[in-house]
Amino acid sequence: METTWKVENVAEYLGFGRQTVYNKIRTGELPFYKIGRAVRFDPDEVRAWRESKRQGPAQIERGITPDSAGPGPDSNSGKGRPQSE
Repeated sequence: METTWKVENVAEYLGFGRQTVYNKIRTGELPFYKIGRAVRFDPDEVRAWRESKRQGPAQIERGITPDSAGPGPDSNSGKGRPQSE
């Protein structure tokens, strides 16, 4: 079994600052254990928590592709001054 993680380990793994980890502990959002005065984390539970926060790939509307979506943000779509060539 892997050893428990400290706040610093969790912050590094999740890409958070330490204060963000403490805030998530305070709100009960992040699973943790209190051992005496020490806060510890089960690495498997932290990994599962992270996976539960994962957002899936963006849904693409049927029939809309990048080519058919119209002019992009860099094109001059008839608004403002014409671009010089």
